[in-house]
Amino acid sequence: MAKRNRAWELNFRSYNTKDIQGTLGALLGMASEHARVMRQFPRLREVEAQHMATQDIARRMTIRGLSVVQSERTALQRLVKTRLTKATRAFQAVAGDILPTQTERVAKLLYETLGAEPPHYTKGSEQLKVDGVVLLSEHPDWVGPRGEEVGGSEESIEESSEERPQGSTDAAALAVLVDDQNPTVRAVAEALLRCRAQQKLLSTYITPLLGKLRVHPSWRNTGAVTGRWSCSSPNLMNQPDEMRIMYSARPGYVLVSRDYSQLEMRETAYFTSCAWLLGALNEKDAHTKLACELYGIGASELTKDRRDLWKCYWYARTYGAGVDKRLSMIQNFQHDDGTYPFKSITRQEIMAFDARLAKFAPELEVWNRRLFAQVEKDGFYESTLSGRVHWFNNGMDYTRVVNNPNQEGAAAVINAAMVRLDGRLRKTFPKDFKDDLQTPFVLQIHDELVAEAPERNAERYSLIMKEEMEREVVVAGRRVVFPTDVKINESWAKV
Repeated sequence: MAKRNRAWELNFRSYNTKDIQGTLGALLGMASEHARVMRQFPRLREVEAQHMATQDIARRMTIRGLSVVQSERTALQRLVKTRLTKATRAFQAVAGDILPTQTERVAKLLYETLGAEPPHYTKGSEQLKVDGVVLLSEHPDWVGPRGEEVGGSEESIEESSEERPQGSTDAAALAVLVDDQNPTVRAVAEALLRCRAQQKLLSTYITPLLGKLRVHPSWRNTGAVTGRWSCSSPNLMNQPDEMRIMYSARPGYVLVSRDYSQLEMRETAYFTSCAWLLGALNEKDAHTKLACELYGIGASELTKDRRDLWKCYWYARTYGAGVDKRLSMIQNFQHDDGTYPFKSITRQEIMAFDARLAKFAPELEVWNRRLFAQVEKDGFYESTLSGRVHWFNNGMDYTRVVNNPNQEGAAAVINAAMVRLDGRLRKTFPKDFKDDLQTPFVLQIHDELVAEAPERNAERYSLIMKEEMEREVVVAGRRVVFPTDVKINESWAKV
């Protein structure tokens, strides 16, 4: 027995020794690789330092949190419930006694009673739709949208008939059905979308705040490889404008917001040296000027929907999306009421936009192709603004390559400003911060920074934020300043 225990002890020590050796070897290898990469890209040390600094700010923002106004939450809940009741009645006016939450009955109404063609099928059906035909994964034979035979043996079709694929009623499917030729199908899809939009406001944004006086969302500076932030529990970066009225500064304080004006568009103009874009940057509203020129109309003729359409197209184009992806993004643009204003736009219209844009801004495509060729050659992209390196080890992707400079550049600008401001504001107003666990910031929404300041110091906070956020930076050899817009108010809805 003693010999066996001794043998086991020796084996255990041997295993531990090998485990420690393996771990040390891996760590040494990682350290060696880290040193090599740092030698190749010396600015990564700046990236590392900034990452640690913003990580600390994110932690302190979570601790600080943001106040919730329960009276506004209650009023908003009452309003949305009223709208939901109205939307449900409108839905039942065309769907009978079916409730919007009864998805199986809704699917049966749309695809069996009304005979609509399912845009796609539920994931549980485990099938693939190709050219209007569905292939069930559990059976290698083809069946049509109603389960009819279009190939394969009779035996396999009979087996699959017990588990017929069910047409989906998710948002993507309904977005297609709102353009169905059958007016009743259109009416059901539109009414259901409105019901779900109101229900989502209740379940996602309003109900979770019940009884809370302050929320402490989880802020992360690692939300994306580009350096962009993310937020959860709740996600304050994705709050509909209408929902922001539930949040405010604490008593005696106000929210000071500084928002970069069209940051990504300005970056694109400087990166590409596009004369058309550069000429629009001096305008009060660059998007309005560019949209009017692209449409060939005056500012008085530009409707909100047409301006929104231009912005959807522009950002999809800036992110490197292909024609079909751009079409999908624009068609699926959704208003807060659940409607899709651009559902009827066609691929030909997108290509017409492309042709007009190429006429006004030929530099864009030239720069994109040159960038892609360089990244394809090197295998990585190094941000000129931040020094962050993005490797493309899993293959080249045009969209990811073209999207990187703008996203990484914007993140670099706001993150650097945030680090400077955190230190300067705490040093300038030491009485506003009790300890090192506090930060002036309560929100970072893409290109916007929001600080919570004592009312007596709000204007001084704003001026310091302007100075630090509008510091001169070098972009593609140009010394430029990215301007900001300021708003100060107790309520988040008004900043």
